[in-house]
Formats: sequence, structure tokens, C-alpha cells
Amino acid sequence: MDSKTQKMKKIYAVSLLWFCAFITVNGASVQSQLMPTGITRVYGYAWYTESNGDPEYIRRAKAELWEIGYVETRLAISETNDYGYYEFNIGITGTKDVYVRIYCESYVTCVTHGVYGYIYWDRTPVKTISEGSTIFMGNYYASSEKIYWQAMDYVTDEFIWLERQVGWVRSRVEIRYPKGDKPFSYGDIIDLPDRNIRNWGRPEVLHEYAHCVMYALYGFLPQGSCSDSCQCPQGNHYFNSVSDSGFAFSEGWADFMQSAVDNKPSNTYLHSLGDVDGDGISNGFATNIEDNRYPVRDYWGNTLYWRKWYHGRCPYKPPCSGCPSFNNNGNIVEGAVAGIFWDIFDPVNDDPLSMGFSSIWYVLSTYRPVSMAEFLDRWPYTSVNRQLCDVSMDHGITVFDDLDYLFFDTTYFVAGDIAYCTDVLGSAKTSFGLAKGGANENPEGRTERILKETTKNTGNLILIGGPAVSPLTDDFDKTFGITYEYQPGANFRIRYHDKSIYLNIADYPRQDVCIVLLGEDNSRSVMLVWGYGWRGTYAGSAFIGNPSNWNVYRNAHMLMLRWVDTNYDGLVQTGEVWVESSIFVGSPQDSSTDLNPSELYDQPFADTNLLGSLGSLFYSNTYFVAGNQAYCTDVLGSAKIAFGLAKGGTYENPEGRTDTILTYSEHTRGNLIIVGGPAINPVATEFDNKFGITYNYVQGQSFQIFCEGRSIYLDLTQYPREDVCIIYVGRYSTQYTQNIMLVWGYGWLGTYAGSSFIGNPQNWQTYSSAHLIMLRWRDLNGDGLVQTSELFIEQVR
Repeated sequence: MDSKTQKMKKIYAVSLLWFCAFITVNGASVQSQLMPTGITRVYGYAWYTESNGDPEYIRRAKAELWEIGYVETRLAISETNDYGYYEFNIGITGTKDVYVRIYCESYVTCVTHGVYGYIYWDRTPVKTISEGSTIFMGNYYASSEKIYWQAMDYVTDEFIWLERQVGWVRSRVEIRYPKGDKPFSYGDIIDLPDRNIRNWGRPEVLHEYAHCVMYALYGFLPQGSCSDSCQCPQGNHYFNSVSDSGFAFSEGWADFMQSAVDNKPSNTYLHSLGDVDGDGISNGFATNIEDNRYPVRDYWGNTLYWRKWYHGRCPYKPPCSGCPSFNNNGNIVEGAVAGIFWDIFDPVNDDPLSMGFSSIWYVLSTYRPVSMAEFLDRWPYTSVNRQLCDVSMDHGITVFDDLDYLFFDTTYFVAGDIAYCTDVLGSAKTSFGLAKGGANENPEGRTERILKETTKNTGNLILIGGPAVSPLTDDFDKTFGITYEYQPGANFRIRYHDKSIYLNIADYPRQDVCIVLLGEDNSRSVMLVWGYGWRGTYAGSAFIGNPSNWNVYRNAHMLMLRWVDTNYDGLVQTGEVWVESSIFVGSPQDSSTDLNPSELYDQPFADTNLLGSLGSLFYSNTYFVAGNQAYCTDVLGSAKIAFGLAKGGTYENPEGRTDTILTYSEHTRGNLIIVGGPAINPVATEFDNKFGITYNYVQGQSFQIFCEGRSIYLDLTQYPREDVCIIYVGRYSTQYTQNIMLVWGYGWLGTYAGSSFIGNPQNWQTYSSAHLIMLRWRDLNGDGLVQTSELFIEQVR
């Protein structure tokens, strides 16, 4: 739908609302007859103004009805729906002068003043209401300068989008405005500056909220920084800034989300691309997350070559003064990370994947990777491994572990036309390894003279032999930034970025050196294998011809090798070749073994005990524990949980215990499901203390549970029509390791509500990455019992 159509529909909607208001107001006497005696209905609509001047609904905002008087009195609380509509039904006698406060606050977010800390709110004009009447408060329009409503609505959009995509929600985020000199997030807080200091809009808010999402999902943010003054000038970072893997992953995730929520690639837009080749000419070209390829031109405007975001903003670790050098590692560029996420996600594009958002979320929520390389290593959908490899290659992540996919078909060995036969021998070693490793099509052999232009520009190329005998190798050395220094009769050195390997010519031919580099050019794979002499080239080819080496250097994309003729036979044996230098796209140890998450992250015990794993956590040796003084109603919920465990895959039927009959061995070694709160269960008190769960009880007034910075509040005047509950899954270790789950509420209804929730394994999957749930039960049908439809999740971690 184009913008004009959208605007006309909004105008029609506004006109219809005014018409309805006219009918309602002028027909007040008729409406009043429809209301029960003593009940007054008050309603209205709330709108804010978008950046383009269009009206938008104020959604899910807290609304309060206030009476004007000597002391203003709050009469009722409600909230706006997704159409900006709010309604109050109150009991009054006589008449009252009232107005409505609309707060920039909801269960999703609240916007506070960056200096004074109060929550923003606006109010309607005053109207008089009377007993039994229906009063329309009108359409409230927030003025255009009140941009805090925009920030709230943008965050709400992302919250709703995530909930609909994967059924996941996070706790409320605070937005402070105006605050700071640029948009920034602190886990649960977003700072937005005055727009006169730094302009921001919808993409920036979606970006910062995405950081808050990752923080809530992980419990931390991947660590890293971008400190290079050229890549990140004056503390600013761009989509094509070269930084480090943690920073790139965190920022790339947020870059991706600012486009994904709107399904709009241009939300991630870049024009100022920096001076990538260091010639003093800044590159300017409109690019976005979908199409980030751009030309690098000379002084006269001629296109020299094409680059992508992952190549960086300026020369990267040049091997020598004046040498062009480009970053070839997308794992450390946020735009490359974002681009991979986008290509996995989006349904219509030029890449081979269309997996939607849930596949991305599954990897994030299950493994919590801290780099794109680790994300790719953890990818479980093996049926599309080749397509994912193509996407990763397109964004600068090519690693030796993927050689079978990178050279799966349409592959050509290319040697120099003037090369010696010995320079080409190694291609057979590499070809054999490719076949063993899973490549499908037998590569063709070419020299640069017989290589067709179309093949040269589009085929997957394995270049064997050095630049002295292969002009195409020389071309691609320049493309990737490989250089060498040669002093005849003295020494030879190969350089790539800040790595180098040195050969004393006096040691030749008893020694030789080689570089093996894997890269991407024009969306196809290129591998260079060449040494000072043919033995160096052969050594590199033989090394790559062994697929076990792909695994050892699975996340590397550059190796420098040395061969030493230890048995003096003048031939290359495997035991005579070793890696002297390397560059890894990801960490060298990433997924070389299937590490337990607890070995990867120094997180609380609960980090490896999540709702999605309940079936295995309580697979056997499990005990329900209730308080000996508990009422039978406090224990009813354990049957709900037991049924859910059986459906969810638990093997052994749990035993039931009270705190007094629980044996020492069971208490200290068993997996415990503690049902019922600390008021009636000493074991609950014990593990509440161990996991930092506390509560505050004001008799007859309020009850509030606290844990890990989250809380849930109960107005006791609403009890027993309302109750609250905490569900916490954690691990406690002394001599033995125990899996622990606490389920307890203020009253038995809260405990039962939590037990019912856990008794449904579908909820384990919906909140699979959570270990803490705080929920509220409301007796909507007035029967005093707990139904699933009466449960409302308020806090998730």
C-alpha cells in the first residue's frame, strides 16, 4: 500500500471517529438509558503526530480518569488499545468534572524526562459526567513537538513484532529523553538526545531497542569496541566500520532488526562509505542492507573495482607503506553481520535463503553466540548449509571448514601459462581433498590464457602458483591485499595485513614458504595457493588436500606455511609442513568441540537451566517439595506440573515430599521442584535466598516479589480476585549439582496459576530461553478458579 492510500485511510478513519462522536454526544440521553443505574461510561481516543505529520494511534498507554476538585482524585485506571481507544466504567452519583491523563507508559516501555525523571503524560480537556451517562472525551491529539510518543510507539512496534514472530516478550524498557548526545542503550534503558543535538528517527529507536532485546535474551551484551580513528571517527561507527567480532555482532544484530521489523532494507542506509583504498577520494554511493556493493573509482571517475561493506571504510592493516589493503573478514564488520541476518530472513531477494526470523531466533536463544562466526558454527539447519555458506561468503565470511560448499561446483584450477609443471602438481592434491571433503563437481583445469572471460569473472577459482608465473594470481593478490618483497640471492617475504613469513634464500631449496588465502570476489569463491618455489606451492596444495586440516583450521581464512626438507629427499611430506601464521575469521577454538554453554559464559547457574529444557532437567531423580504446613490447595499444582513433565519427555515419575520428610540425600542431591511460597515452605525460603528472590509484604495493602532486577506487584485489595506468581529455574551446586524450580505465589491461586503454566509444554517452547517468569492471574469470569486464559505474563528473563 502506497503512502497516499495509507493517508487517505487514516483521514477516513478520523472522519468516521468524529461522526461516531457526534452521534454519541447528541444521542447522550439514549446512550445513558443503555447503562446500568449508577454506572457511567467514559471513553475517547488518543493520537500522536508522526514525523511526516500523519496522525497515529497512541497504543497500549496507561490512561487514568481524574476528578477535578479541591484535591484532584484518581477515579479509575485503564489503557489504550491498538486503535488508541480507552474506556472507563465507573460507579458515581450525581455529577463530576473529569479529565483523562494519558501516560507515555505501558508494560512495554515508559518514556521519562532525561533530567527530572518523571514519566511524560498529557491530558484531555475537562468534561462533566453524570450518573448513568455515556461521555465521549473526544479525540486527543498530542502536538508534533511531543516526540516522546513516537519513541514509545516505535518500541511498541518492535515488541509486538517479536511477540508475533516468536512468542517472546521482554520486560519494560525505560526511554530517557532528552538524554546524552546520541541514541544509546544500557540493557534496560534507552537514551535519546534532543533532536537539535543529534537527529534520530524510527530506525534509531528500533536499533536501540534491539540491543535491549539481546540483553534480555542473553543476560549480557557481547563485548567489543571500535577504537580505530579511521574506521570509527570521533566515536561514531558505521555499517562498514571494521571493529571486532563482539562489537560487530551486537551492532549488526541491531542494524538487522531496524530493517526487519519494517521489512524495509532502506532502514539500514549508508551513503558515506569512507576512503577504502586510501587514495584521498571519499567514496559516496547509496547502499543498504540488501545491496551493499559499491564502486571504487579513480580521480577521473573510472570504476577500478567493486567493494562491499565488509571491506571497511579505509585501508586495513596495510602490509607496506602505500600498499592497498582491504579487510576480508566480515565477522568484524557490523554491516556484514546484519547482511547475513537479513539474507537468512527476507523472503524475496537475490540470495538463496529464505528462512524467516524464527531460525535466527532459535540459534540466538539456544546458543547465545557472541560473534557471527559462532552463530554460523551453531547453525542447526543442515539442509541449507550450502545456501548459508553462499550467503556468508557474500558478506566476507569464508573459512576453510566450508571448502566443500565454496567449491561445490563450477570450480576451476588456474595456473600461469608460463608456469612449470611442478607449479601445477599440487592441484591434484587439492582436488582429491575436495572430493573427499564433499565437493560435487570435479574442477576443471585452466591457465590464464585459455580461461574464458566469463569463467574468469564468475567461476569459483583456485589459483595455484605465484605472481611471478601467473598474472591472474598477481591480479587477485592486489584484490585481496597480498604483497611480497624479494631481494635476489638474499631473502623473500610474503605479507598479508600484519602477518608475514620470511625465507632466507640461502636455505632454498631445503626450505620454502607458502600462503593459502580464501576469499570472496564478485559473489564467488577464490583461493590462492602459492609459494616462493614450486615446493612451497605443492606444500600448500597438499595441506589443503587433507580435509582434516579444514577442521583444525575451520574458522581460518589465511594460512602461511613453511616446508623444511627434514629427510633431505627434496620432496614434500606431510610431516615436513607446519603452519607458521594464520588469520581466523572467528576464534580459533570456536566450535572445534561442542562446548557446554556453561564453559563459554560466566553466567549465573540459571543460564543453563531454561524452560525449554525442563524435560531433560527433571528427567530423573526429581522431587516435588511442598511445605509441611501448606494447605492442600498449595500442593494441587504439582499434579499439573507432573502431567506436563510426562508430556514433555521426562522419564521418571517424580516423588512427592514435604520439607519434613525430604531426606538429606534427596535435599542435597535431588532435582527439586518447590511448590508453594516461603510463608509455608522452608525449602522455598532456603532456595529463595540462594537465588536472590525476595518479597515485600505490607499487611492488607500490598505484596511484591523481586528477582534479578524484575518485580511484580499485587494490590491486596484485589485479592483473591487477583494473584501473582514467580517461576524460577536455576542450578545449585555444592558437592552435587541440583536442578531447581520454584513455583510460588502470594496465595494458592498464584501458585496454582504458575503450576498450570508450567504444566503446558508449549509454554516451555514459547519461553524456551527464559529462566524467570513472573505472571499475574485475574479471575476474569468470577468463578474463583484458574483458567489458562486468565494468566498474564508480566516479566520474563
